[in-house]
Amino acid sequence: MASRLALLRAAGVNGPTLRARPAACTLAGVQDLPDSDAARRVRDTWNSLAATPWRDFFVASHAGWRDPRLFDAQAAADLGHFLAGLGRRWLARRHVLEIGCGVGRLAVPLAALAHSYTGFDIADAMVQEARRHCAGLANVRLLTGDGTSVPAIARDRRYGVVLAAAVFIHCPRQLIEATVRSAAALLDRDGTFRLQLRVDADDRDAPLVDAAQIRAQQDPLDEPLPPAPAPDQPADLASAVPGEALALTRSSDYGGHPFRVAEADEALREWAPGCRVALHRPERHQLYAVLTRRTVHADAGATPGQAATTD
Repeated sequence: MASRLALLRAAGVNGPTLRARPAACTLAGVQDLPDSDAARRVRDTWNSLAATPWRDFFVASHAGWRDPRLFDAQAAADLGHFLAGLGRRWLARRHVLEIGCGVGRLAVPLAALAHSYTGFDIADAMVQEARRHCAGLANVRLLTGDGTSVPAIARDRRYGVVLAAAVFIHCPRQLIEATVRSAAALLDRDGTFRLQLRVDADDRDAPLVDAAQIRAQQDPLDEPLPPAPAPDQPADLASAVPGEALALTRSSDYGGHPFRVAEADEALREWAPGCRVALHRPERHQLYAVLTRRTVHADAGATPGQAATTD
């Protein structure tokens, strides 16, 4: 999956630089704010970024962000990465919830795979664009969130898949905690929550995940979702990003809390009780987590999407 942190490092904004400049990408002071104030600061930042000519760079920071074909192809590749191990028939019967839907980059392909898609974002300017992008899709809901919980309208069902792709890498710890707690409580009895965190580059812990650990409970004969190949991107990442856009990443609240691996593992187990936690670290600055319901106490005939009790 294309890494926006890798792209920023290629442009001169590396891990140590992110930490060395509190005003430049480290959400300076936000960790000490009340949740509502921290959320307001993050919302204002992303509404401002949405109003720039480089909105799609901030939504999906890869070198082909200007090219609609590459933009969509990279979205398909990224989605395939996050849905690894899920079967097509299993997913077609499930509701999907996306945290931080942005302009709807993943909404259209997700809606085509799932029974229903619900997405929300803290930036209403992003949600407005997502609604234009998804116009006419009957199984799609797009909502504006408050940055601390799943919107009330979206709490009407259980979700087979909850997804937060390239979202929490931009958030302070207290907003990550509040949102994970809220969304994990809505997981269906065989649901899976896939998310991505920014990780402290100095932490050498590198957990590995066996494929079986990220596989949802599904028919073993189900057709697996085929991985989508990542498109060929322009080679020079730094030159693909305007200097003005990079300047905004240095002066805005752009980079989220840098977890240590053990910290992330402990936090996710606390925030999502009843879930197994599997971690994968494909590169120094990024950590992927798969949360899966551990045991089920529900009627065998219950319909997926209905409320279910888990331990």
